[in-house]
Amino acid sequence: MKEIGSAEFDNLIKGFRSLNIDIGTGEGEFVYRKARQNRDAMFIGVDSAAAAMRPYSVKSAKKPEKGGLSNVMYVVAKAEALPDTLYGKADQISINLPWGSLRDGIIKGEPEVLNSIYKIAKTDAALDICISYCDFYEKQVIKERARFQP
Repeated sequence: MKEIGSAEFDNLIKGFRSLNIDIGTGEGEFVYRKARQNRDAMFIGVDSAAAAMRPYSVKSAKKPEKGGLSNVMYVVAKAEALPDTLYGKADQISINLPWGSLRDGIIKGEPEVLNSIYKIAKTDAALDICISYCDFYEKQVIKERARFQP
């Protein structure tokens, strides 16, 4: 894991057709697969859980013949506090099956989350959000949360 500044980041993404950011990437398999399919685009997986992203981060850093990719990276950050380095850079933003504070922030329209996502987008960026619902599980979660309401 390594921190990079804005100038170094801009240099890394220079030359790619587009910058695609997946927020709440989990393991990071989605961005890894997309990066393999689209070598002329840069893909970034963002998640607050560094350990979850480690296997795909390590895999992408290997030599190309061992599965390494130069057009994918992983960033440890919360959705409500995305790094300034990403501001105004994303051509495409995806959020797949969010949970926890990311899911709640999107569904409830929490300004911290929505503003953070807005800040990383270019003016004409596309945003794809895929949310699932499981009647059995969600009813249980709602009951549990209702116990803690004032």
